[in-house]
Amino acid sequence: MKKRLFTLSMAVACLYTTATAQTETADTVVVENPKRVTIISDSTTLSVEIEGRTDDPDFRFSKSQTMADDGLHIFKENSSDINFRLPFSSSKNVPRHGTMEFSISQAMSLGMVSAIGGPDNLSTNFGQSFEITWHAANITFNFNKLKHWSFGTGLWCNWKNYRMTGYKRFQKADNVVVLNDYAAGSVIRFSRLHLYSWQVPLLATYRTNNKHLRSTFGLLFNFNSHGNLKTRYSLGGENYKEVEGGIHLNSFTVDLFATLNYRWLGAYVKWSPCPVLESGMGPRFSGISTGLMIFW
Repeated sequence: MKKRLFTLSMAVACLYTTATAQTETADTVVVENPKRVTIISDSTTLSVEIEGRTDDPDFRFSKSQTMADDGLHIFKENSSDINFRLPFSSSKNVPRHGTMEFSISQAMSLGMVSAIGGPDNLSTNFGQSFEITWHAANITFNFNKLKHWSFGTGLWCNWKNYRMTGYKRFQKADNVVVLNDYAAGSVIRFSRLHLYSWQVPLLATYRTNNKHLRSTFGLLFNFNSHGNLKTRYSLGGENYKEVEGGIHLNSFTVDLFATLNYRWLGAYVKWSPCPVLESGMGPRFSGISTGLMIFW
């Protein structure tokens, strides 16, 4: 019985504290709903291994404590989690108010785009106009008093195309984007307006009692740094590709963003009410997009 109590107490210490001297503070590790916990002990060593957790079946955590002959405690710790969790409270020992989590490149989204509110001859193809968003870095704030809610920000990268395959094409004339006809006899492939943006999200997430099902909504602040036009067509048996840069994008825009996610897959919708181009520098239109998100 004493041996079991000793092993149990050492396991708890190994899981929840790290201390090499009496003056050090505790380091708390919390793993929700582990799939398997393995405890191995002998006369000098105690190790704990954890496999799986909520929303992450591939999670791995291990920690061992060894008593050396000179009385020193030697600790070793490994984790597959690339998230860094930091307390934001007045206490260094216990995150009384909540935690802050930082993650790198754990999601990507792919969606279809359509131009809205533009002139009648601006006809983009919803199934062929697309965007890709790389969720490069994310910061999530969890508050102890808000069980189901979390709030986040970060830095994303977005590539977006507005693509037309009809009889009109994007073209620059006197430094302004215009919609012109193709040359007579042209075999049309496509004409598209491309823009690249850095995005700073400001989002709120609600997790249901299911824990795997969550909904996110909020704003995306877009810093649109680059844009160009590309048109491909054939004429007289020759293939042509025309690329024109230096288009005058609206440098800062705001999107409304919402998602519904289950485990590693999600669906999103995004409305971009701000005009894509600067006033007077091209046709006035905005955008809407929808697509899928993949988490890993």
